[in-house]
Amino acid sequence: MIIPPEHTAAVVIWFHPTNQHVAHIQEYTSAIKQVYIVDNSEEDHSSLAAGITNGVYLPNGTNKGIASALNTGYEHAIKDGMKWIIAFDQDSRIPASLLTDFLHLCESCDIPNVGIFAPYPYYGNDLPNKNVTYEKRDLVITSGTLMSAETYLQVGRFRDDLFIDLVDEEYCLRLKRHGKEIVMVNSIVMEHSLGNGMITTPFLHHRFVEHNALRHYYIVRNTLVMMDDYPEARAHYRKQLIKRIKRLCLYDWHDKWQKIKMCMLAYSDYKQNNMGSLG
Repeated sequence: MIIPPEHTAAVVIWFHPTNQHVAHIQEYTSAIKQVYIVDNSEEDHSSLAAGITNGVYLPNGTNKGIASALNTGYEHAIKDGMKWIIAFDQDSRIPASLLTDFLHLCESCDIPNVGIFAPYPYYGNDLPNKNVTYEKRDLVITSGTLMSAETYLQVGRFRDDLFIDLVDEEYCLRLKRHGKEIVMVNSIVMEHSLGNGMITTPFLHHRFVEHNALRHYYIVRNTLVMMDDYPEARAHYRKQLIKRIKRLCLYDWHDKWQKIKMCMLAYSDYKQNNMGSLG
């Protein structure tokens, strides 16, 4: 398998970006051919993107969700002849030298039928077991993942109706149904931010990722959808849903009642098949 940098692009999703996010992208440009910046913000940030080497700015209008933004970026890259595409959230960061190493390690992998390669996402969690370079996974986050244009065309677009949460997991499960493997390259560590950050409860010292009420809505609604659409993963998503509700009721006191209200709305919209953006 050959992954030539001159045929490899990055798709970076922006949402109210800052100069720091521009600096992250500048690190990618020396390792690959092109960077497609899909802006999900309401405001225009073309001036912010103007100085990025080999950058293509793609305003996506009002926020259409992560799936829509990914599809926009992938389809522009494929139209321009890119053979490999690596996706990044604006809050992810991987230095150019590590990105080059990542591509080389993906080339050297002898696991057959790989659909997605992923770096190890680090957000304050435990560091990976670097004694195992390649590790098969069932689910990975989209940010940092490398996928061929051929695989994207075969497996299909990211699901716009999910809008934001579990878009990555749905795509992983679809890849598995197509007989594809998901491989994490443990020796490549990518800095990444989750939700509003990790919080620890003062009494029981329970640690979890804090999400706002709107994110609870999308997570709960889409988890219920995944239980229907992927029976092979139903037990996993049932466990995740119970864990979320338990955590919300017992540990998460910030804006608790609004979050509970949004979870109830999520269930109602799931039953009525109201998908896409809540707004």
